[in-house]
Amino acid sequence: MANAKIFLTEKPEEIELIADHFKKRILELLLKEPMTLTQISKHMNINKSNTLYHLKQLKNAGLISVKKTEVEKHGIVQKFYQSNYLLFIPNYNKATPLIKEQIKRDTQNILIGFFVALSTSKKVESRELEEAYQNREKLAEELAEEIYNVSENLSEEESNDSNKEILPFKIYQKSFNELAKNSKELKKLSIENEH
Repeated sequence: MANAKIFLTEKPEEIELIADHFKKRILELLLKEPMTLTQISKHMNINKSNTLYHLKQLKNAGLISVKKTEVEKHGIVQKFYQSNYLLFIPNYNKATPLIKEQIKRDTQNILIGFFVALSTSKKVESRELEEAYQNREKLAEELAEEIYNVSENLSEEESNDSNKEILPFKIYQKSFNELAKNSKELKKLSIENEH
């Protein structure tokens, strides 16, 4: 693994684990703050036994851990779970076809934000942007690959200098820069490069 803040995986079973809707939501909750089984169940609006099932799988995979325990008045021990990583990034090329579609959909949403930002900046011709948008599926696949590659090559120092809100921004920024250099569709855009 490139660094301790990012969980990168090429293993299909781990990719499936982090792509699961409920597990993904639990990981997002535990990034914000440590939570108990009861707190997670309430946020997720699912029963405790289902929540415990997901927590056990995440814990067995090393994605979460128990940060602390507290004993309640009635002697019940409450475990507070936390996420062990800030980001969970699958290798797009190693995912199953169904999960590839899910990753592609998520990445297309990132691309749409990028296209909207470009269109409002007036730095790109509308026609050029529309042409690039028509190729968003291919671009989404390429971006998913770049996100994995950039994350894999992110140095420990770069990662540690970033707080949890900034780290995804840095990764996406570097990924878009790489995509812009390598993608025929984005090379056509007349983006003013100010670097």
